[in-house]
Amino acid sequence: MMRFLVGDPEVVAIEAELEEPIDPGRWFGHFRLVVQGEGIGDWDDLAMVRGIVAWWESFVAEPVERWEHRLDGLSPEEAFDVVYDDVFGDDADVTLGAFGRYHINRLGMSAFDEVTLILFEPPGDEQWLLWRVQRGDPETWVVRHAVLPRGALQKVGAEFVAAVSDAVRSTGIPTDGTEPRSE
Repeated sequence: MMRFLVGDPEVVAIEAELEEPIDPGRWFGHFRLVVQGEGIGDWDDLAMVRGIVAWWESFVAEPVERWEHRLDGLSPEEAFDVVYDDVFGDDADVTLGAFGRYHINRLGMSAFDEVTLILFEPPGDEQWLLWRVQRGDPETWVVRHAVLPRGALQKVGAEFVAAVSDAVRSTGIPTDGTEPRSE
C-alpha cells in the first residue's frame, strides 16, 4: 500500500492511497481533495485510482475556458447555480457545454459520487473551486467555495500524476502497458 499527499492541504492538495493491484492496469485505492484543510470526497470509497490519474492527466494537459461573460458580477454561489442548472436543471441545455467545461467530478471518479464539484477561472489570477456534498435532505445542501491561486488545481494535479507515475515505476506494480505518462 502506498500513500500520497501532494500539494499544500491548507491551500489545495490531493491525498490518495493505492491498494495492491487486482490485476495489471487496475489500481484501486482511496482518493480525496483537501481544500483549505477540508477533505472533499469519500475516503472510504474504493475508487479506481488508475482512472483518476488518467482524468488528472487530461485535466492538466487539455485546458479549457472556464468562464463566460454571463457569469460576470455573480458571486461564486450564484455562478454555481447557473452552471449546475445548465446541466441538471429543468431547462438543462447540453449544447452550452457546461458539464465538460465546469463540472470536474470525474477527477475523483466514484470518490466524488455524492459531491458536485465545479471549477471557475474568472478573469484575473484566481480559481474558484466550489463543491456541494449531496447527502441527506436537499434542503441542507450547502455550496462551499475556496478561492485559489490561478492554476493551483492544475499544478497539484500534475504533481499527483508525477508522484503516482514514479511510484508505479519504482515499485514494480504490474501494469497493462497503460501506466501514467511521465512529464
